[in-house]
Parts: sequence; structure tokens; C-alpha cells
Amino acid sequence: MGLVQIFVVASAAAAAGALVMASVSAMRSQRSRRHGRRLAIALCYLAGMFFGGLLAWKVVPPPEWKLSFWTTIQASVDAQSYTHLVEHTAENILVAVLVSGVIGGILFAGADAIAARLVLRLKRA
Repeated sequence: MGLVQIFVVASAAAAAGALVMASVSAMRSQRSRRHGRRLAIALCYLAGMFFGGLLAWKVVPPPEWKLSFWTTIQASVDAQSYTHLVEHTAENILVAVLVSGVIGGILFAGADAIAARLVLRLKRA
């Protein structure tokens, strides 16, 4: 399994985990605030993952790169149709997009968790 495939699987697992966490927390949020916080953190993670990946997609590909995102995914695993140079470039672009997405998710979720704790401390004081 190549490095790109590992990043794809890890990113998909992180997004799926955040969706499951958001779903479970949404169902249980009626009972306590704690589950509502989990829902907010999971949704912030998904939003951060999306915006981090989108930002990387706009910044990382070279100006001459004309392939769409879905074609880039296809080209990253198909060297016979797209040549090895295109495949290698597509893999590098996708790794950057996925890593940026995960970092964006962590930053958004972390910022949300920290802000929630600060608000809670201010309410108690």
C-alpha cells in the first residue's frame, strides 16, 4: 500500500469517525451539554478538514495543472493512462491536500474546544 493510499484511508477514517461522533452526539445531546460539545467539536473538525483541504487545493497544484480534483485522484493511481510524471505530481498534490485537511480539522476542533472552556470559565467567574 502506497503512502498516498495510507493518507487517503487515514483521512477517510478521520472524517468517518467525526461523522459518527457527530451523529451519536446529536442523538444524545438532548440529555446533556457534554454530548452537545462533542457534536460541536466533531462538526468543527469536519469543517476544518474541508476548508484546510480546499485551501491546499487552491495553493498546492502548479499553475499549469489543469486536471480537476476527481481526475487528480484518478491519475494518482493510474500511471498507464496518465504517465508516471502526472501520477507522481497527482500523488504529491493529494498528500498535501489530505494533510492540510487533517491539520485544518485539528486546528478548528482544537480552537472550538479551547473557546468552549474559556467561555465556561468566564461564566463560572
